[in-house]
This record gives sequence, C-alpha cells and structure tokens, in this order.
Amino acid sequence: MEAKNVEELIEFAVNWWANHISNTKYGDDQNGQLEGRESLLATFAKLTVTKNKTVTVEQIEAFKESLKKIIEDELSSPRGMSYISTDWGVEWPLSDACIVGQIEPFYFPMKTGMSIDKNNGVITVNQKEIYPE
Repeated sequence: MEAKNVEELIEFAVNWWANHISNTKYGDDQNGQLEGRESLLATFAKLTVTKNKTVTVEQIEAFKESLKKIIEDELSSPRGMSYISTDWGVEWPLSDACIVGQIEPFYFPMKTGMSIDKNNGVITVNQKEIYPE
C-alpha cells in the first residue's frame, strides 16, 4: 500500500475513535452485549461520567497524536496490522492515548474491536468493513 494511502487509513481509524469523544453516543448499540436493565445501567453510568465533562480540542489532538503513533508503529511491523479494542473498558492502545490526552476512558462503545490491515487497505469494526467506505 502506498504511503499516502497508509496515512489515510491511519487517519480514518484515529478519527473514528476520536469522534466518540467529541460526539459521544449513548444507548444499547454502545453497550456491547448488554440488554435491558443492564444496558440501561451502563448507559446511565456513562452519562454520569461524561455528560457534563468538557474535553478540549488540545486534549483530543493529544489523544489522536498518541493513537496515530502507536498505529503507525504497529503497521510498520512485518505483519502490517493493528488491533484496537474495548471490552467493558478501554484496552491498550486506547488506554495509553486516553492517558496522554487526559481523557476519561468512558467515551467509547463497549465490546468493540477494530482491525486495521495495511496490506489489504481495510478497516473493520466488529468484523464489518468500514474502510474503504
């Protein structure tokens, strides 16, 4: 894959995660495999932590730069792949990017996995292709 296209691939992935900070979503589709009352409680907990918090542009930019660097490093390996996921909370590398950006780790959807494949130029989230669009 050409360097320009790899940059675009990385930027798409980073922006996908950053969008969850600047445009936080709440509801069943953000709560992984939870249903009913458990999903409602998870949504309420997320609202409690994030609703009245202000995240600055500088924090989001620091988050994005950190995540971008990690993805670049992973894609430069012979495997040419990166995997970013959340379970009930964020996992590495999102956790590191949140620390760098001083951002609470509760903005992201639960039970979500993103696979970035440089060799094929594809990004999937929960096994659904989201890039190229």
